[in-house]
Amino acid sequence: MKCADGRLCDTGPPLHCGPGTHLMKLGTMLLLVLAFGRTVSAREPLFPFVVSYDAPAGVTNVSDWIARPAGGAGFVRAEDGRFATDAGPIRFWATNLCFEACFCSHQQADRLAARLARLGINCVRLHHMDSRAIWGESSNKLTIDPKKLERLDYLIHRLKEHGIYVNINLHVSRWLDEAEGFPKRQQRPRFDKGLDNFEPRMIELQEKYARDLLTHVNPYTRRAYTDEPAVAMVEINNENALFAAWSWNQLDDLPEPYATTYRKFWNRWLRAKYRTTAGLLTAWKFDIRRTPGAVGSAYPGEGETIEDETIPVVRHGASLVLEISRRDFVHFLWDTEAAYWQRMYRFLKKTLGVKSPVSGTQLSYSPPSIQARLDYLDAHSYFQHPHFPGRSWDMKNWTVRNVALVNRSGGTLSHLAVRRVAGKPFTVSEYNHPAPNEYAAEGFPMIAAFGALQGWDGIFSFAYSHDTDFEPRRITSFFDIKSDPSKLVHMPASAAMFLRGDVAPAERLVAVDVSVADQRKMLYSALNPWGLTAAGFRLDPRVALTDRVAMRLGPTNPPTWDPPGVPKGRRVFVSDTGQLRWDLSIEGAGYFTVDTPRTKLFTGFVHGRQFALGDVRLKIGETRLDWATVSLVAIDGERFDRPGKILLAATGVVRNQDARLARLENNNVTLGNRWGSEPVLCEGVPAEVVLPVAPRRVRCFALDESGQRSEPVEVISRDGRACLLLGPRYKTVWYEVEVR
Repeated sequence: MKCADGRLCDTGPPLHCGPGTHLMKLGTMLLLVLAFGRTVSAREPLFPFVVSYDAPAGVTNVSDWIARPAGGAGFVRAEDGRFATDAGPIRFWATNLCFEACFCSHQQADRLAARLARLGINCVRLHHMDSRAIWGESSNKLTIDPKKLERLDYLIHRLKEHGIYVNINLHVSRWLDEAEGFPKRQQRPRFDKGLDNFEPRMIELQEKYARDLLTHVNPYTRRAYTDEPAVAMVEINNENALFAAWSWNQLDDLPEPYATTYRKFWNRWLRAKYRTTAGLLTAWKFDIRRTPGAVGSAYPGEGETIEDETIPVVRHGASLVLEISRRDFVHFLWDTEAAYWQRMYRFLKKTLGVKSPVSGTQLSYSPPSIQARLDYLDAHSYFQHPHFPGRSWDMKNWTVRNVALVNRSGGTLSHLAVRRVAGKPFTVSEYNHPAPNEYAAEGFPMIAAFGALQGWDGIFSFAYSHDTDFEPRRITSFFDIKSDPSKLVHMPASAAMFLRGDVAPAERLVAVDVSVADQRKMLYSALNPWGLTAAGFRLDPRVALTDRVAMRLGPTNPPTWDPPGVPKGRRVFVSDTGQLRWDLSIEGAGYFTVDTPRTKLFTGFVHGRQFALGDVRLKIGETRLDWATVSLVAIDGERFDRPGKILLAATGVVRNQDARLARLENNNVTLGNRWGSEPVLCEGVPAEVVLPVAPRRVRCFALDESGQRSEPVEVISRDGRACLLLGPRYKTVWYEVEVR
């Protein structure tokens, strides 16, 4: 923001800053220079820096890491618990396009595909297409608009040419209405979640949409999507499962005719088990005495019979329910949901002939043993997702907690790891640390390193864009990364760790044996699927900070097992490979590092410390938050002491011009609907980076917004080694280092 004297400053509103304040700041800066050499000035103003959409060949362009075209080595398949093609194992460092972003113009598609490849992204999840965009000018949500389909075809064609696969989502947010023959939309669950797992007409329309979309022949590739090797995977139904909808009480008060359909499915299940009402009463009556008052709550009332299909469903919100009826209802949900996923899976694979791997929905929405019957498994997670205390998605009334993941022992990452199922490929198709969290730069490098340690198969940032405004010069929302420098400039390092494989998988596997009976037993008591993880079966999730973890599924009860423990006071976690370190030794000043031959990473709080990343030493000066993210990746060299080019990125605070962050209690922040104007402003991180080579062999350059050299950076000698003096005076967040 601008101060009263017109200079840029983030001390506070204009009335809080004046010439005197600037003199005091100048004195502080001089003291810092004396303490830290020529590299530091913690209160230097933020400077404009927007990563350019046009980036010619250079050190920031890592598209050469991606094989072209996508699908050139045959179809992706599940093999030995991993994704593979004819060329061997394959991973996806990926992102999402949502809504209209999937239907951009040809010119936009050309530029978008090139930019994503430059960032090291090799897969795009096509998400929320079915909400409204794909129907275009159609009068209902049953007929795909051919104009929209043509744009989608061209986008997929261009992505394929740049080596970028696609993940096609089927049902995400189509919400059927009177125009499609489904009344009372507002009385049904949002997007018909849970309901569309059993409502026959809804399932038929899901099949119709899949047929219309996937059997369509792309005129640019001359292939139907069922026979397109650039389709990496197909997802049946996003965050949508019968168990999850029931556990949120969303099925307790369905309107007609859906309530009758629901009740009839329940009665048919009861009839298959008990044959007659008399048989049901014989099985249930002994439980009446154990649950006083439960008669009338899912227990047959006067005139209610299996034969007439009038036994009431078990309401999740009911306070008094017979234990046996509750258990039966859990089994009913299990069987009904499993039948839905298997029907859709068979339709895609057998009827339509889809050759790509197919998943159902995300783990924790549905029991793992149900989802594991499909080709691969998926999960979602967000660190500090926006919270809306009033109306859902009210863009004037929301908060985000402004805290750092490095201060948590695992947090979202370890809780993703404990959902993994041994023997199945695993992806995380949505992940982000949403804006305006000031520590959000940590998110993607951390999950890239952690996912590589765990041996995951795909990680998708959520999202690249929710619209076709692909080239803004400001941060536009919680999730879109397209213009956030703190996330974009660390993408090459993230791709190096996960896609190129610089971070090695953990050598040890800790697997928890979990049977179907175990899962159902937990469902009887918890009445929701969220605890069906390795952590729910007694594995400390912090084990994932050092070892690979997974559930090993089986049909029967496993033997008694004592999972490895983690000492109660443990504050430092080092992976069994020695490459990853998560250090919580100082309360509130955690940090995370990666040390591999070709990639180095630091993210976290400095707290006056210096850091050794193998043969690279890092000393960070004072920053606004005493926090920074610094990544170094050898672009074409084998190590940091060998000839080659290194991309170095260093980020601190990032915000839009004029953005006024309101700081609330409990570390909550908000911008309301005032996200600020362009351009994005960045903090210059002061740092000394010492490389394991003589100074005469090293040249360093500040890079401009398009990744091209702008001016040389000072290189001095520290104990005979090259020391790079980075700082805000270069007005950049990334640098090129050349080792000769």
